[in-house]
Amino acid sequence: FHRSELQDAAALRDAVLHPERIQGGVPDADDPAGVIRLGVGRTTRVNEAVSEASAHGLLGAAEASHGRRLQTRRREAFNTVARLTPMNADGTLPDRNQLLPSLPQIGRFLEWATRTKHARP
Repeated sequence: FHRSELQDAAALRDAVLHPERIQGGVPDADDPAGVIRLGVGRTTRVNEAVSEASAHGLLGAAEASHGRRLQTRRREAFNTVARLTPMNADGTLPDRNQLLPSLPQIGRFLEWATRTKHARP
């Protein structure tokens, strides 16, 4: 929900009682702009990426304060399977040379791919 929609008590009550009626914020697979913002391209392997994230405990894991090297290794291992293109949250390419997607981008991708909120790495 957008923050302006949170003020409508009837809509919130309806969302709780009938969640199937609510259109989620996750883009459909046929939404090219939404998919591009996630860094998904022709070579991206969505199912394999979700399996990799699940096997290594990336799904639902809280963003812990791991060392930088460990985070880089996690990003490298994930992207070896997923093959995401690094993208900013607004769907633009990063200003600097960036070979790996960021942890927030991976989290957005996993939320979209699994259709769950808070699937952060």
